[in-house]
Amino acid sequence: MVASNLVKFGRYTLLGLVARGGMGEIYQARYDGVAGFAKTCIIKKIRREYARDKSFVDRFLDEGRLLVSLTHSNIVQIFDMGVVDGEYYLAMEYVDGADLRMLLRHIAPQCVPLSIAIGVCIEVLRGLSYAHRSKDAHARSSGIVHGDVSPSNILISHEGEVKLIDFGIARPARTHSHDDKVQGKLAYMSPEQAHGEALDCRTDIFSTGIVLFEMLAGKTIWRQRRSHVVRGQIYVRFVDCARRRSPRAKRRIRRNTRSIHGTKRKRTLPNCR
Repeated sequence: MVASNLVKFGRYTLLGLVARGGMGEIYQARYDGVAGFAKTCIIKKIRREYARDKSFVDRFLDEGRLLVSLTHSNIVQIFDMGVVDGEYYLAMEYVDGADLRMLLRHIAPQCVPLSIAIGVCIEVLRGLSYAHRSKDAHARSSGIVHGDVSPSNILISHEGEVKLIDFGIARPARTHSHDDKVQGKLAYMSPEQAHGEALDCRTDIFSTGIVLFEMLAGKTIWRQRRSHVVRGQIYVRFVDCARRRSPRAKRRIRRNTRSIHGTKRKRTLPNCR
């Protein structure tokens, strides 16, 4: 966290800047209530210079409306959304820990032990399964797809909790179309997402498999970013990674990889359960 002077922001006090993106900022903050009540949280807000960008504001507010309806131990909770002096914000749960990307960089070039890597992915898949199965106010399937499962969007607390963040590009699967601009991190995209095709929950399963590879191999699956990835290539790289593991681990990785990264999309597991 970047140190800064305390700044009042509506009912919150901004304690310091955590990260700044192209169009948004994330702050560690404190919610100040009555009788000395205080709670640490995270404030995600649109940078002032982009507050008039209607498409960005709409996407930001969509994220808030989407996340506030999701209540699960593996998804960071949002508990407030509003605007202060023309700056839109989301107030969300503070996780005392680090993201998986930071942890992988810290231990590099070592690999994550097999049991821990699988444990992290199981928790991620639990959160995704809940989001995929969520329903709207009319008890209809929301069809939510996260669309950006990657190490930087997986938080791990000091107590070992695993939580998904940044559903900023998540939308109901039925709303994706060929005309949509491809969003997300190319290195973790399924081929259908990279090609701008309609998505369903299998794209999140695919991306989780890429994260699993990175933890087991101690490196990213691609040396260079590629937009023409095919599922068969992913499977071959997983098998190569498995060869450096014990016979038992090799069999386990190969068996699960066939389900996660089938050579054809229709052969991928239909859900995260």
